[in-house]
Amino acid sequence: ELVPQLKEGVRFTLKMQAGESLHLGGLARMDVIDGLPFQFTCFRPKGMKVHMCKTRESRRAEQRFGGKTLTPPKTVDRFEELRSTWVQHSFSCKGAGWNNAGCDIVVSGLCWIAVTGCGKSTVDVWAPEGVDVYVRE
Repeated sequence: ELVPQLKEGVRFTLKMQAGESLHLGGLARMDVIDGLPFQFTCFRPKGMKVHMCKTRESRRAEQRFGGKTLTPPKTVDRFEELRSTWVQHSFSCKGAGWNNAGCDIVVSGLCWIAVTGCGKSTVDVWAPEGVDVYVRE
């Protein structure tokens, strides 16, 4: 089991804009492609490390931190094995204002991310093939 599902997880919120990425451990990545800045509130297990960077730097961050400080997985070899199977999922999120999430982006078995803001935003989520990634309204 890569990410044990414990009773209590961790919630944190980041303001992100086009050209920024959020690494979800070494298991998935979310890229903000376009639109206005939004708040992304991630609900994740305690053992999953996260890292935010510019999208143009994301591959370098993966090479530098994947399987090391960006875990799970716990080894570089396992990270590279999983990374080679990542597929892209694209979503358009419509904001419902700053008091309510417009949608949740779900990475099954890993986490979900509540998207809050005004206007529209396009995000790409990269996750291993076979992992269900979808938007929950």
